[in-house]
Amino acid sequence: MNKNLKQLSRFLVVFLLSTFYFLLSAWITLAATLYLSPVSGNYPIGQNFTIAINVSTPDQAMNAAQGTVTFPSDRLEVVSLSKSGSILNLWVQEPSFSNEAGTVQFEGVVLNPGFTGSAGKLISISFKGKETGEVSLGVTNGSVLANDGIGTNILTKATGADYLLTKELIPAPAPVGLPLKPEVRSETHPQEDKWYNNPILKLNWDLPEGVDKIRFTFDEYSKTIPPTEKGVITEVQYDLIQYKDGVYYFHLRFHNAAGWGPTTHRRVQIDRTPPLLFEIKRFDTDDPTNPQPVLSFSTTDKSSGIDFYLIQIDEGDWFNAEPLKRETVYVLPLLPPGSHNITVRAVDAAGNYIEAKTVIKVEPIPSPRIIKYLSRVYFPKEALLVEGTAIPNAQVILSITKDSEIVSFETTADSQGLWQASYQKRLKSGFWQLSAKARDKRGALSLPTGPVSVRVDNWFNYIIRFIFSHLLLITILLIVIDLLAVGFYLIISRQRFKDLIKMKRPEKDIQKRKIEMFEEKLNKLKEELEEDIIELEKDLNSLRVLKKDIFRNHSDSSEDSH
Repeated sequence: MNKNLKQLSRFLVVFLLSTFYFLLSAWITLAATLYLSPVSGNYPIGQNFTIAINVSTPDQAMNAAQGTVTFPSDRLEVVSLSKSGSILNLWVQEPSFSNEAGTVQFEGVVLNPGFTGSAGKLISISFKGKETGEVSLGVTNGSVLANDGIGTNILTKATGADYLLTKELIPAPAPVGLPLKPEVRSETHPQEDKWYNNPILKLNWDLPEGVDKIRFTFDEYSKTIPPTEKGVITEVQYDLIQYKDGVYYFHLRFHNAAGWGPTTHRRVQIDRTPPLLFEIKRFDTDDPTNPQPVLSFSTTDKSSGIDFYLIQIDEGDWFNAEPLKRETVYVLPLLPPGSHNITVRAVDAAGNYIEAKTVIKVEPIPSPRIIKYLSRVYFPKEALLVEGTAIPNAQVILSITKDSEIVSFETTADSQGLWQASYQKRLKSGFWQLSAKARDKRGALSLPTGPVSVRVDNWFNYIIRFIFSHLLLITILLIVIDLLAVGFYLIISRQRFKDLIKMKRPEKDIQKRKIEMFEEKLNKLKEELEEDIIELEKDLNSLRVLKKDIFRNHSDSSEDSH
């Protein structure tokens, strides 16, 4: 009996120890912490200072976090909230604050595969002190959900912070006679709350009078008191290649004749690893003509967190993706038809980045048609008139080019797809190429139509063309005008002649009698002249005979002399 009891007791002890060990292991594995950073500090009132809400989950990936930060509203007020550098990709509730209630609330999600690390920043809060005194901040209503498919809350602790608000910044007091707390500077890592990817860490400080020894060390613990004495130097350099990503601290203290002074713990945040690989997905594949493709992309960074995304379209300039964000997707700017190379760059808070690439294609909408146009235009007498068809209610953009000169004008198709356009400004003489493309209400474009040739002439050529093209008409018109003028003149002349006849008929009779008497005189004179002519002809014949006799007698006398 006693033997059986002992065996039962041993079994119960083993069972309880195993159960306790299992639960302890699970609790340790699933532990997550929400904390404020820094946990303490002195800040003058009236000046802004910034703290961060961080999550630590080194052993279990998390995908969501929420909480409320409380603060005394009589001594502190929130100036602004910042999501820059946050590990949260999607916000269930945008970070908000109430200075009346003294609360800051946040709730967000980390996309798959979640976040694992010791210093994942959720949000940053910028405060301003209103009254001097001690203030305590806390984190309430918090939860951290594991990326395990069921949303297990793995939050085990939420720690607050205590700050001292003063009229002016007061350095931490040092024991009388001992060296003051060292001021450590860094040209490579100047800000303690910022992440850096610089592989070389340079630190330097000033040595107060009387310091004869120093101690310093570099580790991942925030409150280490350096144990080893070093030479009296003012600078040190570390090669960070041998250190993994994370938060480290440089510890330094001075010694003088009075002893060792307080230790400075200088925070250094190292992140040389780029974010995780990711893909770009397109969501509007059902509409290949959409000129603003919808993309989705997301990734995480284990150390400093994703700070921002950059986008490059083809060979264009990089631009911030945040203005394009619509909840969980990004809507690209208007793109022309064709294939486009899209590159997305994810940049973490330390400046490390990784890129994802894809090619998207934007199909053109149907091109318009030019069905009627003036192939020859004379300026300034004529305007360039064009008619055609397009998809209903589309905007039609017409372009005419000559050498390097481009002129554009627009019109809109009606509900039937018909459109008309005219360009009335003067163009240079020569041959121009006319084409058209359409744009719908979304901004989607068509491909341009094949160009047609338009000849532009000046006013002189217009006049010449007009004259030649209307020469026959002008000739006929002139003839008609001449005939009408002659006819009109004849009608007027005839009427005037009739009027003169009516007015001068008696005078006509007198003139007739004078003419008859003149004719009688002329006839008589004619008869006398005829008689004289006969007599003159007789005399002329006599002279001819006489002339012959003279020449004959002269010839005879010449022969006798020989």
